[in-house]
Amino acid sequence: MSNETKQALRLRAIACKGFRYVPGMRYLFELATGVWTWARVIDGEYGGGLWDGCVVDLDDAATLGGLLALVRAAWGDAVEIEVTSLANGEGFIVIREDDVDVWEGLGFDSLAAALVAALEAAP
Repeated sequence: MSNETKQALRLRAIACKGFRYVPGMRYLFELATGVWTWARVIDGEYGGGLWDGCVVDLDDAATLGGLLALVRAAWGDAVEIEVTSLANGEGFIVIREDDVDVWEGLGFDSLAAALVAALEAAP
């Protein structure tokens, strides 16, 4: 995934109405010196202006776990993440437990992309 694609996905994630920073998530922010660095959310759940300009690290396992928790909180028990072998190779799909709703774009190329799509589609 290109850097531009990763950044677009990060921005989509934090724009979701159900998104918030949760403990363990890794995020990128700019220091007063102008240097960008990664840090982790230590405790609590955060939102609002404190995080303006920050983006999440969607390559980080703990961050993906936090994103999965947000998807489950938004959808309840109705969401299932599956890894499946597709015609074009391994991919990720997000389905409703009752199989009524399948998000467009079966075969997301990353778990991060599947989770962001699920959070975007959440009620």
